[in-house]
Amino acid sequence: MPQSSSLLASANKVVGAIRRRLFDRRIPGREIGRSLRIDDLICPLRYDVVVRANFIEALAADEGLLSANVEKTLEHPAGRAYETWFKDVFLQRFFPGIAGDETKTRQGFAKRVEQTRQLWLSVSANGIDPSQPISLRSGKHVSHVNGKRIGTSIFTGDGCHRMACMLVLGKEMLQPHEYQVVECKNYTPLDITAILIEALPLPMPDYLAFMARSYGPGKRFATSEQLLAHVQQNEPLRLQELQSVLAYDLPRLTPVTNTTNH
Repeated sequence: MPQSSSLLASANKVVGAIRRRLFDRRIPGREIGRSLRIDDLICPLRYDVVVRANFIEALAADEGLLSANVEKTLEHPAGRAYETWFKDVFLQRFFPGIAGDETKTRQGFAKRVEQTRQLWLSVSANGIDPSQPISLRSGKHVSHVNGKRIGTSIFTGDGCHRMACMLVLGKEMLQPHEYQVVECKNYTPLDITAILIEALPLPMPDYLAFMARSYGPGKRFATSEQLLAHVQQNEPLRLQELQSVLAYDLPRLTPVTNTTNH
């Protein structure tokens, strides 16, 4: 029966989560002993953190938006992008059963917006609570995702909204007391960028600006060729990694944004 299958799938997810918590190793950032650059954690796989940061930045800049209802929120481009993340990423991963229910989706989005407002007010006033460190992810064996041969061993995990708040506040680094790394036996990182490229859709200039965060900090690239040339000259050890990322992402950008330079 469909309902039984759904319940079984949910139960399996719960059991899997319990097993991971029992066997995963949690390494405090102080034990790792170094600060981590946020842009290197989110690029190239986690464009969703930029979507969240753009929405939080809009909230911070507009007192009216900070107290607006959902309809008003969706009039803002950052609000619409945030809703796309909520529907196409958050609900699909955690609550697929309500993804097709417009009423429940709208109620859930309104709740998420309010939670984000409250989080922004807290983090902007008090910073990150060290008793609840941001959880990054790693594995003794890290698999490639979508053919992207990412060279790092630490990836974005839980706490993405707090990382987005930090970006809005102009903070570039996660300090050791602000994070922990959850290490499992085998880990495959999430590639949310790949989902949002098509769901938003993501324009080529915005994609290149995102890629520059890690592959060319402070630089602006009009084409992917310029980005590749920069990495080849300045960080040749990352060239194959970048090529593998672009090989998957570029064909999925819409033809207009993929051929037009702004």
